[in-house]
Amino acid sequence: MATPPPPPGGAPMGRGRPGRPAPRPSVEETGLESPIRGISVGTSGGAVTPNDGQKLRYRLGGCVGEGATGKVYVGLNVCTGDLLAVKQIDFDNITREELQAIEQEILLLQKLRHQHIVSYIAIDITDTNLNILMEFCPGGSISHLLKAFGPLEEDVIRSYSRQILEGLDYLHQNRAVHRDIKGANILVAHNGVLKIADFGATLMLSGCKTMTEDGKQIQGTPFWMAPEVIKQEAYGRKADVWSLGMTMLEMATAKHPWEKFTNKFSAMTEIASGTSLPDIPPHLSRECRDAMLKCMQRD
Repeated sequence: MATPPPPPGGAPMGRGRPGRPAPRPSVEETGLESPIRGISVGTSGGAVTPNDGQKLRYRLGGCVGEGATGKVYVGLNVCTGDLLAVKQIDFDNITREELQAIEQEILLLQKLRHQHIVSYIAIDITDTNLNILMEFCPGGSISHLLKAFGPLEEDVIRSYSRQILEGLDYLHQNRAVHRDIKGANILVAHNGVLKIADFGATLMLSGCKTMTEDGKQIQGTPFWMAPEVIKQEAYGRKADVWSLGMTMLEMATAKHPWEKFTNKFSAMTEIASGTSLPDIPPHLSRECRDAMLKCMQRD
């Protein structure tokens, strides 16, 4: 899908969400530190300075996705011909708190380097938006694959689950919990290599477990959430393991894990206070079913 030619550094996305107050904080007003403050801002054809200190110029192409705080475009590194993913966030569409959460996501991405974690490249700030440049994954997400091709074969489920687990293990070793593992947040790069993406809900651990703060919104997507997350009890790395089990089930059925529930509130009630688990397809091998059940253990 084509988009109009962008101005230097990216294209503005609109004038904000109807009916929602969205005061735009300036970069200085946020009080944010690195990487947003003091970044080399794009002023000529989208020029930015990545972590390696090399200048990078890029152009935006078509929109390939849209989230709560912005859109994702495919971009072209005009110096090398490499494709990029450009997450573009309009300052008029986000609150100060959302901007601070985005900064934390960027700070985390800068530190992570793993074959199954999407790679951060650079950021570019204009007067109207913030552009986060990341590794481009041409296969889209697992959820896109499921919509296009239906349920995956068991061998593919095994391969994909192993890769997700390796990425989660690395993330957990870095004292972080993703909190939103699901097919839509797992990207498919070249040759079936998976990349965990979307770290907007990620929480850094101060100890073995962490507790949600009173009054804060639950982070994650209900159909994939662990019971302790929905109940806002102490939780840690095991919450991601539960979500992995739900993602395995998603891959086997091409549906969300609690498909019998038509709304998320009914599902949240069952996950938090019930004792049942989603139905696992009987055609799967016992080994595969057991692996899912191990992930879905209620503590």
